[in-house]
Amino acid sequence: MLRFSLFDVPIAVHWLFWLSSAVIGGALGAATVEGWIRVAVFVAVVLISVLLHELGHALVARRFGARPAILLHGLGGLTHLFGARLTRGQGILVSLAGPMAGLALGAIVLGIGEFVTAANAVGRSALGALVVVNIGWSLFNLLPILPMDGGQVLRDLAGPRRSRMVRVVGLSLAAALCGLSLWGQQWFLAILFGVMAWQNYTDQRRIPGGVTRG
Repeated sequence: MLRFSLFDVPIAVHWLFWLSSAVIGGALGAATVEGWIRVAVFVAVVLISVLLHELGHALVARRFGARPAILLHGLGGLTHLFGARLTRGQGILVSLAGPMAGLALGAIVLGIGEFVTAANAVGRSALGALVVVNIGWSLFNLLPILPMDGGQVLRDLAGPRRSRMVRVVGLSLAAALCGLSLWGQQWFLAILFGVMAWQNYTDQRRIPGGVTRG
């Protein structure tokens, strides 16, 4: 596992992150040097984008007294907030900071792309991937499904007495999107939504009376 720090935030990158990023980037069909270069560029774009997203969470949470640590894994990224005592309002700000960072970078690259034309196909591919990954990943994370950012925002808005309702919303939406992904043969998305549906199903069964989190 690769370990390093940025802005005094410890970061760990699991080998499954590299594997899943390469597969999504077309590694299974790469047959030429240019094809493998495109895969490598895509993996670099995903690394930058997911890392920026998680740093958005981490740096805002640190302003509220948390000690953040970031893990990049096979299904994306996760920011652990040690010692966090966040109010619901602070929790919403922390949850939104990640998608907002990605949307900002995507918008900047999109704006630059209007004036700068990359000299080669790989450069154009990199600029396009930066826009699609950052804007797409950010909007995807705003879906109201725990543990994604939209689910965290919904949980904080709903309050601790409606925790079961939040899980049921997440379970229903994740299950529906898993079914659509299977129908469209989008296997990675099907696995991702299936995992989230199972998480929400098992977690809502553990909630006594729908009350969690102090």
